[in-house]
Amino acid sequence: MAFVEYELNDRIAVITMNRPERLNALGVEMGAELRAALKRFKEDDNDQLMDAAMKWAKKFLNLPPLHVRRTKALMATMRRIPDAKLIEAETAARAYLNELEDTREAAAAFAERRIANFTGR
Repeated sequence: MAFVEYELNDRIAVITMNRPERLNALGVEMGAELRAALKRFKEDDNDQLMDAAMKWAKKFLNLPPLHVRRTKALMATMRRIPDAKLIEAETAARAYLNELEDTREAAAAFAERRIANFTGR
């Protein structure tokens, strides 16, 4: 069984770690497959893709910490539950996040055209 899948469609590369029963823990076999996928990615001449991925990653890392945590949890949940339950989970997460100080700070910083100062609350 392949623990790591590599896809390239229209200059978009997706590397998927697929070992949910072990929470995608890196073992010897998965590590080797991940290295092979990354090697293949490097060989596919994806300079533009890497630049776009780095830009997205930097943007993602500038989000409030609790928002990032909830987003990652929802992304993991998306693979395991039916659409109706996913909508409920996303609605609950949005309701929770909308009440946070960091959400208000993000909106204020955007309106004032400044960098947000997130506190994790």
